[in-house]
Amino acid sequence: MQTDRLDTWLSVSVGAICGAVIALSLLFLPDAASASGPCVWQGEAWVTGYNRLDPAMNAHTADGTPITTPEPIAAASYDVRMGALVEIDGLGTFRVADRGSGLGNGSPLTHIDVAVWSNEAAYEITGIKWVCFRRGDY
Repeated sequence: MQTDRLDTWLSVSVGAICGAVIALSLLFLPDAASASGPCVWQGEAWVTGYNRLDPAMNAHTADGTPITTPEPIAAASYDVRMGALVEIDGLGTFRVADRGSGLGNGSPLTHIDVAVWSNEAAYEITGIKWVCFRRGDY
């Protein structure tokens, strides 16, 4: 009888521990915007920022996303497909949701223009950075 209780207790405890471990691990998984997997393309890109709160900005991006979305988004040169996810070294992962004047066609470098919340942030991130496209055809 005691063996049955012990077996029941152990199986309930192991189940509870496994459930807790799974639940806790879900808290630390990257969100959908930082998809994992191999890079479909990686290399250097010209990275700039644009102030999404600038009154001259349109209310929506080229794909219809509200410009004030909290989602990390960026505009990109025409060599990058809309919807692609780009991981920018030191900045995070952004969904390409916009185009912009002056971003070009990717020659000599792919251009990523990150939507930020201030002019200061835009100036701060400007430079050549290593990028990795993780979804979609680069």
